[in-house]
Amino acid sequence: MSKFNYLKEKKRYLDSIGRTGDECEGVRCSDCMLSGYNNGHIGVCCNVFEIERQEEATEMVRKWAEEHPRITNEEKFTQVFGSVEAFANEYTIGIPRDWWNEEYKEPKKE
Repeated sequence: MSKFNYLKEKKRYLDSIGRTGDECEGVRCSDCMLSGYNNGHIGVCCNVFEIERQEEATEMVRKWAEEHPRITNEEKFTQVFGSVEAFANEYTIGIPRDWWNEEYKEPKKE
């Protein structure tokens, strides 16, 4: 894994469990590993947990990130359609080259 960025991976984690707005808006505390329900310290809310137990919070997010590696658009495309080359031979693709290497983002469900 490349250099670990706690805030970036925390954002990705929260997005993966249903975040709909700023901070953790849209996420039920009972579903979040950092909350007082799940962080191993009953009654210690996530904000306090992240400040008072930074190492533990960081390790929880790091472990999640390692178990859920980032996937590029090309990797997701290949999972769904097979090889990019085979698809490109059959269809004209007007997708910028940089797009293939960007992180795949699951479409928002409405």
